[in-house]
Amino acid sequence: MKQSEIYLLRSITSSGWFMRAQDAAAYLPSILKMLQGESAFDVSEGHDPRSLVKIIGGVTGSVVEIDGHTDMDEAIQESNSVVVIPMIDAIVKYDMMCGPVGMITRAAQLREACSSANVEGVILLFDTPGGEVSAIEIMERAILECRVDKPIIGLIQGLCCSAGMWIGSACDELYISQETDIVGSIGSMITLANYEKRLKAEGIEMHEIYADDSTDKNKDYREALRGNYNPIKQNLLNPLNDIFKAAVTRNRPGLNKATTLTGRTYIGSNAIKQGLVDGKSNMETLIQEIMFGSKFKALESFAKKKVLTAKDISAVEKILTKNGLKGLKLSAHKPEALLMETTSEEEASIYVYAEEGDTDPVGKRCVYADDAGEPTEDNVQDGEHACSDGSTVVTSTHDDGMSYVDEVVSGEAESEENEETPETPAQSKLKANAKKQLARPTSTKKPAKLSAESKALVAVMKEMIEESNATMAEAMEELRAEIGSDGEVVRDANVITGSVPKGKSQFEKTGISATARRQEQINAARAERRKKF
Repeated sequence: MKQSEIYLLRSITSSGWFMRAQDAAAYLPSILKMLQGESAFDVSEGHDPRSLVKIIGGVTGSVVEIDGHTDMDEAIQESNSVVVIPMIDAIVKYDMMCGPVGMITRAAQLREACSSANVEGVILLFDTPGGEVSAIEIMERAILECRVDKPIIGLIQGLCCSAGMWIGSACDELYISQETDIVGSIGSMITLANYEKRLKAEGIEMHEIYADDSTDKNKDYREALRGNYNPIKQNLLNPLNDIFKAAVTRNRPGLNKATTLTGRTYIGSNAIKQGLVDGKSNMETLIQEIMFGSKFKALESFAKKKVLTAKDISAVEKILTKNGLKGLKLSAHKPEALLMETTSEEEASIYVYAEEGDTDPVGKRCVYADDAGEPTEDNVQDGEHACSDGSTVVTSTHDDGMSYVDEVVSGEAESEENEETPETPAQSKLKANAKKQLARPTSTKKPAKLSAESKALVAVMKEMIEESNATMAEAMEELRAEIGSDGEVVRDANVITGSVPKGKSQFEKTGISATARRQEQINAARAERRKKF
């Protein structure tokens, strides 16, 4: 049995593992072989081709495969290359002879790939049921360090469970490749082997002797062998599980914590819904995205802008030319604009972006226009803006930090409501008199402040004048009804005719009492008001 197998046997029988139980059981035949002193792996088989690192050339598309002993920097000859590192079988710390490649080697390969100027990004290819606890953070740290400079993308082709899920969660993005992929199993377990009966059958009796002060040494292990699992769960498995859950939720903020942290696995699209992975993809697509995306990463800053200026377009053209797209000229798509001229001399006109034929500015992006009527990058101030066509534009800043037109209040309806009726001659005369009064020079002295009693008196006098005018108007209407044509006066159904004596008024001749009655009403109203003072 090789040294690597001895380590693996020790790790399996005594360490914490993050692995699905059914996958752990599948390794039992190999474990039994090692327990019997036999080699579990056929050395003559050579390297598992699935464990070889692949380098995809960014120029020719050629594929170079290397093992863990090949100098990667020498193997990476083409620029814009992508490196594919397998995460196959059980996750272990050290390399196994003809078995899984350890995370110490994989982490070194990842760092070497990312340090190469010819490498644009790395794809980690997952098909693992999980593995050894002590191996996980070695790879996680390498991923988190390398993704600062290069994209590290995870692609699942089968399983990505337990320890594999922890490592996969550290990638920039993680994808399934098919609907049958199994993802999750966020939980911890330990397998302890009790050799007591086997050793007794071999005639070997084991004795464990502890120092007087070492009362807690191996206590959890010894209790577990006796069937008491609580100490080892409380002191080992539960703390490890808390660290596992914290790491995965930190790496994947969108994870459904309520359903994914109990060890459950999800298949295909269900893993996407639970936030365990980002979506579904394939090797070819990811390679192309890395090769293309790394070249044009500088374009990301322009993607955040809703409007590109002439300066921006020039900068984009330079980036495209630098990366091989020479002679490409860009022209800005300029939609038909709605230019709304404001009435304020201190405020520029409002430029509203609209598609061709669209004349409704509501809900559209807007900015201030320059003197030529072209859009600037300046947001419109929130609030109401009076326009030269009589309308009022209401704008506000939305969540994306841009200004939008929320409402346009037309000035036509208001003008119709306020449309004045033709003036009568009397109204025209009153208006002329008012203008004369306003034209008179006014005193520069400040008006004296009225006392509360004076203010009340003024209010009462105004009310008296208004009521007096109303009363006189009613009296005149009654007189018109009583006075007929040709000087005839109608009174109590009797018609009195005759000419008006010289020096006598029509009222005096006829003895009409309407005016007197109205005067009595006015006097009574005045008397009531005087009582208030």
